[in-house]
Amino acid sequence: MRTSFLTALFACFYLFLSPASAAENEVGIVLLHGKWDRPPSKVLDLARQLEAQGYQVLSPTMPWSGTREYDVPYSQAIVEIESAANSLRDKGAKHVVVGGLSFGANASRSMPYFFFHPGIRLMRDR
Repeated sequence: MRTSFLTALFACFYLFLSPASAAENEVGIVLLHGKWDRPPSKVLDLARQLEAQGYQVLSPTMPWSGTREYDVPYSQAIVEIESAANSLRDKGAKHVVVGGLSFGANASRSMPYFFFHPGIRLMRDR
């Protein structure tokens, strides 16, 4: 499963986002961890690698983490993801990709917001 996630994430970068954009920090990535991850360690290595490539990356601790244990409803989690994406846009990202591992991938698919705002793309784990 992790291999398919990584393959899908990198395929998205190659298909939709130019390396020049990453080098200029124009691409932001909201990277969501899986259920019960505490802290979101399973995606942090990937986040660091992407940052080293020039991408702006946020990996927020979501309500389904082991440290938060569903402290807010799922609808509020979607708002938190939207807030993270907007934070990247405020920092200059012209394109924002939302992706995740396991439960984080599910949440990234629940983001109809990303279909209706220019410069933001929905990343799907297949």
